[in-house]
Amino acid sequence: MSSQADNIRARTRGASAIRTAVLCAVLACVLFALQGCGGYRLAADEPSVFGGPQATIRIREVVNPSLFPWVGAVIRAEMRDEITNRHMATWKDNGRTDYSIAVIVDKITVTGRATDTDDSDRLFSASVSLKAAVYDDNTNTVVWDSGFTSVSETYRTFSGTDQQAAYSAVRKATQYVVDRMRHSF
Repeated sequence: MSSQADNIRARTRGASAIRTAVLCAVLACVLFALQGCGGYRLAADEPSVFGGPQATIRIREVVNPSLFPWVGAVIRAEMRDEITNRHMATWKDNGRTDYSIAVIVDKITVTGRATDTDDSDRLFSASVSLKAAVYDDNTNTVVWDSGFTSVSETYRTFSGTDQQAAYSAVRKATQYVVDRMRHSF
């Protein structure tokens, strides 16, 4: 009987040793995988060019040479909403601020065509190119420049206009510029 009990103990020790070895191997794999992630963060967790939500900001100017007079207002509103919703800075419409943003619209082009025989289905393509510069208002120096950001949008509509396609592209380009304000590379 004792040899049978010794056999069971030996098998149990062997199974326990295998479980321990498998657990150690899995733990090692997890640690190696996590080690590769060291130093990486989501862009939303990156600090912005403003330093933090306590910094105050305003729009300095929007240069819009396009034939769409509403573009400046859309850029101002979209920039304010994106920066505020992402808690990147505190928005001020006037008065002294820590930073200010100047936006330059390089070009807006909109083309359209009918896609059916009775002209009821239209397809518009809009392209927008713009850039933003952030100024330190204490020193009046540029602390960040987005470079030109270009966006193309296609907009299919039965009753819409070319302005809806341009509006969508302007909003998206502004969002892309604000996205870049968190990138540290």
